[in-house]
Amino acid sequence: MTVGIAAISQQGTGSYVILASDRMVTAWEDTEYEPNKPKLYRLRDDNKIVVLIAGDTAAQSVIGQAASIEISRRDVSEVREAAEIFAKHVGEYRKDAVEREVLAPFGLTFDTYISRPREMSDALTFSIRDELRNLDSGVEAVVAGVESGGWSHIYQIADSVF
Repeated sequence: MTVGIAAISQQGTGSYVILASDRMVTAWEDTEYEPNKPKLYRLRDDNKIVVLIAGDTAAQSVIGQAASIEISRRDVSEVREAAEIFAKHVGEYRKDAVEREVLAPFGLTFDTYISRPREMSDALTFSIRDELRNLDSGVEAVVAGVESGGWSHIYQIADSVF
């Protein structure tokens, strides 16, 4: 379990974001280690917007890289917009995981599951629905940063259930 905190400090006319976390990483179910790398990922090259990650580090790496590329390409400087982009990539990662882990064994994609429910038995439909509800991508994050003008913001991103 990751321990992370985020706070905003006001000083004069500006504000600052303070983030802290542990470094413990759990691999598999019972192997833990502390790498030198913090659980922070830069979403902008200038370090104005960062994400504090928790959960599946492989998933976070994929999501963080995709989000930072989009943020850089679009030259996003507002923390809220960066958080929305990160959340969008969490959703895309989750959708891919659903297709790969739950639907593909039945020869389905997300689109075919939605568009062809009458072709499946009720038992299969309910079984898949229950698996979808229980699937957790293991992704949680705090997106935080300072915008031009000195305003700081913190947003929590958590895995959602369908």
